[in-house]
Amino acid sequence: LLKLGLFETTTGDKILLFVTHHIIMDGWSLEVLIKEVVDSYRAQASGTKLQVRNLSIQFKDYASWQHKMEIESKSSNRKFWMNYLKNYNWKSLISYDKDPLINQKYSGNFYHFDWDKMFLTELNDMALDHKITLHTLLATTFNIVIYKMKNLSDICFGTINSGRPFSDLHNQIGMFVKTLPLRTSLASNDLVADIFQRVQGDMLAVDVHQDIPEDILSTLRLEAILVLQNPTFNYEKIEVDKDFVLKFQPVDAQYNRLPLLVSFSVNETNLHGSVYYDSGKYEVETIELIVQKFKKTLEQILIDPFTSIEDLDITLELEKERVIEIDFNF
Repeated sequence: LLKLGLFETTTGDKILLFVTHHIIMDGWSLEVLIKEVVDSYRAQASGTKLQVRNLSIQFKDYASWQHKMEIESKSSNRKFWMNYLKNYNWKSLISYDKDPLINQKYSGNFYHFDWDKMFLTELNDMALDHKITLHTLLATTFNIVIYKMKNLSDICFGTINSGRPFSDLHNQIGMFVKTLPLRTSLASNDLVADIFQRVQGDMLAVDVHQDIPEDILSTLRLEAILVLQNPTFNYEKIEVDKDFVLKFQPVDAQYNRLPLLVSFSVNETNLHGSVYYDSGKYEVETIELIVQKFKKTLEQILIDPFTSIEDLDITLELEKERVIEIDFNF
């Protein structure tokens, strides 16, 4: 489940590499692990004693508690999810570019983008004004983009829950994260501000009922997941000391288990985004189109959050251009 290796290059540089199975570690755990490794290194390098903070509980304690909670809440959770997902028809949210029956390799590619700090500040201010989270704002916008692109009025995609309901779990390493469906019904005359509140309410409700019964969980056919991460440090550059810096090195994706994973992360300078997509279903041009429409929708919402979906125009300039074909056959 965990592999660790130290490699030395021909130039004398040393590379520490570790690989873990997702079953024992989520994204939050990676931060915990890196902090512990960095703190240990600094203590040894400086000759000081590392102040080790004992965990108040062990993962086995959490597992026992979680199992008990699942049993106690099974009936109410089942009732909630049966009603929440009732009559939902699982389908593609963004039309495929390629025939999925021909392309079944589930190969993956990344598309990265960045939105500047000023834009992020405007989004945070709007979220604060409407008493919602930035995650809710982004999820609402994603719903609207899907509605406008595919004309779908009943939309369900995945959201990520940390699975750490109390502070004693915040410094734990383990697999706590849960993927929860978020379903939204839209109509052309819906006001964006009203959708904010519905989405926020649903996010709170699915959080309460985050333990989905296994038989219902197995029926989910999510086409997309939207994630917002708030790392406590910048992965791009972690300064251990003046002579030792950890730098982020992206790795090309080879496999993707679902068509679209839209991920946002907040850092010191911007709002970074990435779309991890199934290249057996989508061309990169379509992913770029989705991102551009996403930002244009947000820009219009910032101008007037009380506008209706119908009045939002997310058509891009390049889509408005028409190629004039002249037939010279006489």
